[in-house]
Amino acid sequence: MKEKKRDYFIDIIKAFAIITIMLWHFQIISTKYFIWAIPAFIFATTALYEDKWKEIKIKSIIKKIVWILLLVVFLTIILHFISTNQSNLNLLDYFKNFFYYFFLRNPPLGNLWYFLLYFQILILLFIMSSILGDNDKIKLEKWYFGIISLILSLTFSYLLMISLGQGISFNVISWAFIIWLGLFNYSKIKNYLLKISKTNLFLIFILSIIINLTLLYFSGNSVNLFIEKYTHDFVFPTLIFQLFYFISLFSLSMIIIKLATEKTIYPLRLIGQYSLYIYLFHNYLYKIIFYPILGAFFGFILTSLSCLILGFVLEQIRRRILK
Repeated sequence: MKEKKRDYFIDIIKAFAIITIMLWHFQIISTKYFIWAIPAFIFATTALYEDKWKEIKIKSIIKKIVWILLLVVFLTIILHFISTNQSNLNLLDYFKNFFYYFFLRNPPLGNLWYFLLYFQILILLFIMSSILGDNDKIKLEKWYFGIISLILSLTFSYLLMISLGQGISFNVISWAFIIWLGLFNYSKIKNYLLKISKTNLFLIFILSIIINLTLLYFSGNSVNLFIEKYTHDFVFPTLIFQLFYFISLFSLSMIIIKLATEKTIYPLRLIGQYSLYIYLFHNYLYKIIFYPILGAFFGFILTSLSCLILGFVLEQIRRRILK
């Protein structure tokens, strides 16, 4: 598979998403300002494969999955022994409940369930490429496939909520619509935004923020409590807020693309590029090391910088050993 030149617009979307995820995990912002971040991360992840999903190979998928599995397991074991917060768990407990203690409720690293969703997305793309790769008659980018994926997402999410009392957000079916949106509509969205003037983009950004804040203000405690409980679930009324957040995110990201130089945009590009590594390390670095010593602001800054350094080093290692 040919290496695609990095897309700054995707990197900026991922950067804003991972920064928001960090702020929420650190309890700096409330849930109602965070609900768009995971959908945006999924959108950006699938957008990276827009032009190359038909070429995806099982070998590349296995390499990515194995790399992340090894990192998570290795770091969890190391941090288990050096952590100052002694856990009642022993290593046998970790492996008896592998996915729970390594990904869903990882004691040192926090919740890493997004990796489970990421693995599912990669496998889904491979299945699609295997079945539909050479078939030009089925055009998944058509609007009616979007409607089908939306119905599938909502139906499955509601079924999980009814049967289990919550939607299981790390299943790929609940995110079918966002995956479709990123995989088949990213370029359309980007090209449409490129045609809009900077002034109009700014007005769209401000208006969408005002609409969302107004809706949140007048929606009352019941909606806010619903959002708190079903933060990651692809259901109403969270969809309404996600829509306006997406409009805000896309317009702001395009404003930055149009206004910023390559040098000034570089920090956001880096954060987006190494977002998966930031996701892996941020909880431990902030909650165990930096926050207790330096407080929220400097703890956040040093956590971000440390994650970028670790991400850069690990990515160089990955490229050398998993060519």
